[in-house]
Amino acid sequence: GYSNVATLTVTSNSNLTPGTINSNQTFCGTTGDPAAFTATSPTGAVGGYSYIWQSSTDNINFNTISGATAATYNAPAIRQTTYYRRIVVSGGCSAISNTVTVAIVALPTISSAATTTNVCFSTSAQTTTLAYSATTSSPTTYSITWNGTPTNSFVAVTNATLTAGTITINVPANTAVGTYTGNLTVRNANGCVSTNKTFTVTINAIPTITSTTNGFTNGSGTVLLGATASGCNLENLIIFYSY
Repeated sequence: GYSNVATLTVTSNSNLTPGTINSNQTFCGTTGDPAAFTATSPTGAVGGYSYIWQSSTDNINFNTISGATAATYNAPAIRQTTYYRRIVVSGGCSAISNTVTVAIVALPTISSAATTTNVCFSTSAQTTTLAYSATTSSPTTYSITWNGTPTNSFVAVTNATLTAGTITINVPANTAVGTYTGNLTVRNANGCVSTNKTFTVTINAIPTITSTTNGFTNGSGTVLLGATASGCNLENLIIFYSY
């Protein structure tokens, strides 16, 4: 007699493509709520498609997300960098999409001095320096804005290259004697900007000397015995006298 004939159908997934999910996102600080992931449609179905979304915190070990079975996925807020991918299933076959990254990047910081090196009043433009000792989260540029009081002509700086150790501050010509307040922020390659740090620039007066005599005479001249000096960067007081 004849035995029953069984037919075995083997389905290959060589034509199943998972589509592409979009796109990488970056959040500055300690948390972020990703926008819903969009995706191009898969192709090569044997019947319909079903979907499995997975996430990972190390981009190696992925875990299936409970309830995430639609073509798109809106992830909840996260507190650490997380990776996502989509598995497309059709006719018993599966294909894994690309991985997208949602990065949580710490805000950069800078430990800067409270004041710049003081300078004297000048009718010419000059520079001073603001020292800093440390940074975090790898800032690469800095920006400075200036308070409007007292009135001044300091020029704002936007995303200038951050050099090691010091920041050069341009002081406009004829900046009046006084103390001026700048606002410093730094920015890293991820576009994250630090909180604002204030610092001051002090313009000192040009030195002046007020002299006095006590009436003491010696021969043909009068000796100047008293003198008072004030102003910028005083180091030596020289008294001239005549006989």
